Amino acid sequence: MTIGQDVELYVDDDEVGELSYSTKIQTTVKPGTYELATKVGWSLSLPVTGLGGACKYEGDYKFIEENYYFKIVFEPGLLCGEHEIIGILESEYSDLAADID
Repeated sequence: MTIGQDVELYVDDDEVGELSYSTKIQTTVKPGTYELATKVGWSLSLPVTGLGGACKYEGDYKFIEENYYFKIVFEPGLLCGEHEIIGILESEYSDLAADID
């Protein structure tokens, strides 16, 4: 994550919550294709996130199964850092969630 900044998580332009280092979000949607996006405010902490904070991330995801699990990874950048929403297995999610609890 971006150090000291919360990451807003959106499903089709609707904010479903804010993530920090030790939080998780659970939401329910009907089967279909949705855009997942992250947004972060501006930051001038060059070594951490870049001059512009973190760039907005957007990706389309198709949901047909009952449960999906994701993690958000962050890569620092010169002008802005970048998030990526990555699908993971339930077992990997359980391991990550256990580290938070």
